[in-house]
Amino acid sequence: MPLDQAASRRQFLKYLSASPLLAGASPAFAEGPAAGVKLPDPIMWAPLRTDNLIKSPKDAINVFDFEPVARVNIPPAHFGYMASGIDDEVTLRANREGFLKFQLRPRRLVDVSKVDMSTDILGVKYPTPIIIAPVGGQQSFHAEGEIAVAKAAKAGNHLQILSTSTNTGVEEVAAARGAPLWYQLYATNKWEVAKAMVARAENTGCLAIAVTVDRSGGRNQETLFRLVPTDTRDCNACHERGSLATNLKRRAMYKDLDISGLTHTQSSNMTWDFLKRLRDTTKMKIVLKGILAHEDAVLAADAGIDAIIVSNHGARSEDSGRSTIDALPEIVEAVRGRMPILVDSGFRRGTDIVKALCLGASAVCIGRPYISGASAPSASRASSVCWSCCASSSTPPCSRSARRPSGISCRTWSAAPRDRGNDNAVLIALFTDIHGNREAFEACLTHAQRHPIDRYVFLGDFVGYGADPGFVVDTVKDFAARGALALLGNHDSAAIGMPERMNDEATLAIQWTRRQLKADQLEFLASLPLEAEDDDRLYVHASAAEPAAWDYVIDEHSAGRSLRATDAALTFCGHVHVPALFHMTAAGTIAGFDPDADVAMPLNAQRRWLAVIGAVGQPRDRNPAACYALYDDGPRTLTYVRVPYDVESAARKIRDAGLPPFLAARLAVGH
Repeated sequence: MPLDQAASRRQFLKYLSASPLLAGASPAFAEGPAAGVKLPDPIMWAPLRTDNLIKSPKDAINVFDFEPVARVNIPPAHFGYMASGIDDEVTLRANREGFLKFQLRPRRLVDVSKVDMSTDILGVKYPTPIIIAPVGGQQSFHAEGEIAVAKAAKAGNHLQILSTSTNTGVEEVAAARGAPLWYQLYATNKWEVAKAMVARAENTGCLAIAVTVDRSGGRNQETLFRLVPTDTRDCNACHERGSLATNLKRRAMYKDLDISGLTHTQSSNMTWDFLKRLRDTTKMKIVLKGILAHEDAVLAADAGIDAIIVSNHGARSEDSGRSTIDALPEIVEAVRGRMPILVDSGFRRGTDIVKALCLGASAVCIGRPYISGASAPSASRASSVCWSCCASSSTPPCSRSARRPSGISCRTWSAAPRDRGNDNAVLIALFTDIHGNREAFEACLTHAQRHPIDRYVFLGDFVGYGADPGFVVDTVKDFAARGALALLGNHDSAAIGMPERMNDEATLAIQWTRRQLKADQLEFLASLPLEAEDDDRLYVHASAAEPAAWDYVIDEHSAGRSLRATDAALTFCGHVHVPALFHMTAAGTIAGFDPDADVAMPLNAQRRWLAVIGAVGQPRDRNPAACYALYDDGPRTLTYVRVPYDVESAARKIRDAGLPPFLAARLAVGH
């Protein structure tokens, strides 16, 4: 006779409840402490007292003050749906606790009198790195639903991502927002439904389609299931459970669609082939929401995906136990600057946001906090939540003059200290020939900041060719104010008006660059030296034989000329745009070779060395990846680092600026 598991479970529970071990008179239990009472909702971080709720958003000290208000004002079933995690809600707690593993390492004496929180996401600049994450069915929490949230997003000019499960059509929400949205896609099991939604979003002017890839089936939301019976309303009045079709009547994006054959709004059969098909269907950017593994991030970058949202669906898709802030570093490492990375789940404090930015995220998406804010009294609601997060993330010592928080780096508790060999050793990051290429520069800086860098050295040519000379100069200027070394390059020299011999494209680029730079930026370039020494190291943009002549080091002959002009054990230069390494023996013989990337090469102390660093912003060794170098003078090793970046964005900016098209085209081929 087959076993009826449900009946057996009920019999076991009846037996257990009758057991004397659970009787109140049992000495084994009567003598112990009374069990605590678990609150019926999963608020783990809000104030415990609910007898003194805020009466207005102005009364809130932080975003946690909104959550008890939401618990009171939102119907129990709706609150349970929003607040619930999965199974034991280990991941729900991990999303908050994960931030405790990371420490901020503040730097002092940094000018933070003017704070710039702006960030660029897929070519659009936003004033803060805070994004409105997609949340379905927002009329469950506020009468105006997505329209109210759109108005709040408009007030702070935040990017808003609209859910497939929206109560209001994308057209109305976009109108209320007053700016283009992103559209989050639940692909369903029927391609025609997904295609129709994508077309509707594109026709409305949405900039990107965020494909959710972490919801492929059902979920065990125990907190929701426990709260539903406490809701005394007739839920069937709004939620017709007769069929999937009737249940979707309040979901505006399904209106007028043929949903015959639709078995689920999720897509359990989605593969990379779906994304190829989607790419052929739309001109919108494609973003993957729900990536948590290094391998998937590499596949996404290789497939040409435009961005990733590191997300565990607010701990609502599975109870893996891993927070998104824990997953973020490996995703950043996998992508290697080839696309922007966003992150969501668990963000409540400004320091949470700063940690994510330090670890390599471009922006942070928030969901539950603004839903809680929407339930608060007064009209400011959700915008107050966004402002609270924004204000607390811009307080000193966080200066965002260079997109990434200036003067702050992030270090995890579990990171082992680097063995330097001796206490006086330093790790030096070397950059050269950035040439106004913001995308390449930011990718290299992001990569370098994963290491405990002791000194930053910039070997010149910050401008010329690229479309962001002002950004690059300001960033180098900021580093120099904090002790970094910066040198003059020939393009920098031309930008300040010195006569230099250049080809036609370079000359046009310099003329354009000169018009873009402000007086203080030109003054900074004019103040830079041609060379500098540091212990046994010489830094120079071109050949050390005659720095102002801007001679190239391209072979053993030119390398020997440079090496013989100095007694330095190590010479670092740029100018050539091609990485190379030369050494001189005690007998004066010069030998050179092409260094391998990402290999720590020991530099024999019995020889003198000349390292040509390559180029951040315009490599010419037929490898389009940006190049910088790390020198560790403990073991005396030099590593040439190649960092992929968003080449197309950099090229598009060059074309849009009216610069010579050749300068854009050469980026893609690295020549």
